[in-house]
Amino acid sequence: MEFIITNIDKLTNSVGLIFDICGAILVAWEVVQQFHGEKIEGGEMQCGNIPARESLDYRQWENKKYIKMKMGLTLLLIGFTLQVISNWIK
Repeated sequence: MEFIITNIDKLTNSVGLIFDICGAILVAWEVVQQFHGEKIEGGEMQCGNIPARESLDYRQWENKKYIKMKMGLTLLLIGFTLQVISNWIK
């Protein structure tokens, strides 16, 4: 317990760095990942006045992608906050 108390600033900084790394990996992975499947229902082209609709698979993939990116950004925010707090401790 004494180790934690005497090194709280370094531990807080390290935990913040771990959060930053995990958040950056999540965000980068979702930016690089490509969708493999049909993006548009009924083929790639729609004729006339019929609007093209995104397929259910693509919409689900997009929703998962944005959830993971939001989680990554949240981890980054927490990590940077912990690193700032570690500078104020002591």
